[in-house]
Amino acid sequence: MLIRTLIEGFFLGLSTGTICLVTCTPIYLPYLLTEKRKLSKSLYTVFQISVGRFFSYAAFGAAAGFTGSIISSINRSLFTAIAYILLSIYLILSTVRTHKKHKSCTIPKYTRFTKNAILLGVFTGINFCPSFLIALSKSIDLGGALSGMLLFIGFFFGTSIFLFPLAFAGLLTKVKNMTNLARISSILIAVWFLYAGGMGLYKYFTKTTYKIEDNKRIVSAFDNSNKRYVLAKREDKEYFMALQDSITNFTKKPV
Repeated sequence: MLIRTLIEGFFLGLSTGTICLVTCTPIYLPYLLTEKRKLSKSLYTVFQISVGRFFSYAAFGAAAGFTGSIISSINRSLFTAIAYILLSIYLILSTVRTHKKHKSCTIPKYTRFTKNAILLGVFTGINFCPSFLIALSKSIDLGGALSGMLLFIGFFFGTSIFLFPLAFAGLLTKVKNMTNLARISSILIAVWFLYAGGMGLYKYFTKTTYKIEDNKRIVSAFDNSNKRYVLAKREDKEYFMALQDSITNFTKKPV
């Protein structure tokens, strides 16, 4: 049964790996190009990122399997917002470090931790992208910390197949001005994640409200006096979790 769960997670990662590639490439690629690396060093950096992702996935898989449905959509939003802010800080400090190194300046001590890419993997591992949510919902269905962790470990190996080829992008650093372009891209991405994380925290703590026109009325499903349920077939549960996330923006009560 445990081996079956591990295999199921692997094929889940394999089938959704392209989504991970689309989500994470804009983050990993500029990071890999901000300083000149040989192929071996690029492979080692991607390996470090993967180690960080592994720990994040294993931890969330165990938590999802252990706590089950207690992991609410609103908590997922909070985790994502915090991860986005930490990720943006990491990218900015990494850019500062690589720029100082390029100029042969003394590297500030507070930026040196960005040389180790494990933290980058941890932060991106907490990114609740569609494929991550599918794995999370399946872990909840399985029940049990070990089952949830094994599913996510399999999911990690399945998605990693798509990410390791990014190491070959390090060869692009031989192109003139490529590292400078990568640093600018990294800063822009960091600014976007900082904005997205800030907006996520704002929505979490303030709750988004919507103005209704005079000739309109609020659908009773969003009335705070009513209980809310999302009904779906078991095999479609992961897709309905997105609907659950949307409804929580309208109400303070759990869905």
